[in-house]
Amino acid sequence: MSIALNLPSAVDTFLSLRRALEMICRDEHLDSILKEIERWVDTQIPEGRCFILHPPTPSLQQQCSAGPADSWVFLIPGSGRKLFVHFAESPARSEHYHQVAAFAAELAATATRQQKLSARVEAGLRQDPLTGLLNRGAVQQTLDQAIQAAKAGARKVTVLFIGLDRFKPVNDLYGHAAGVPVGARPRHAACRVPAPGQ
Repeated sequence: MSIALNLPSAVDTFLSLRRALEMICRDEHLDSILKEIERWVDTQIPEGRCFILHPPTPSLQQQCSAGPADSWVFLIPGSGRKLFVHFAESPARSEHYHQVAAFAAELAATATRQQKLSARVEAGLRQDPLTGLLNRGAVQQTLDQAIQAAKAGARKVTVLFIGLDRFKPVNDLYGHAAGVPVGARPRHAACRVPAPGQ
């Protein structure tokens, strides 16, 4: 999609759009990215006001339902959010403005996809994908943090290691689908261990 920029504000527009793209690349907080996208839309559509909300507030929906020429609503796929562009009166350059708003909605969808992908990658770095248990690196990091917290608070740390005998033959003979419930069972049992004093 090509967007024709308003020449007087082209530098500001480029900088604002660049900031939003850099924020996506740096994996900054999604709400901050969406605010930057709102600012970019506002520089491109001076007659309108942009809102990206989840869920849309009833007062904004009432304000934006004044008439089809007075507001536009774009669904941001994968986020449950909507991008609203509200106009006090009918916009003069509606086709250009419509393209800008559609591009902003797609940019917001890209930011949402990036955040979800980053969360999955982060979880994958810490957890075994089959059992959901922490992997060796995450266990070491968690243990290091617990030891440091215990030293700082003069508390004790207890570590329980559970070894499953003949677990590999279960996986080899019956496959991972059978081994996963067996491997996850100790995790569920550990969650039911009584707290001190119980």
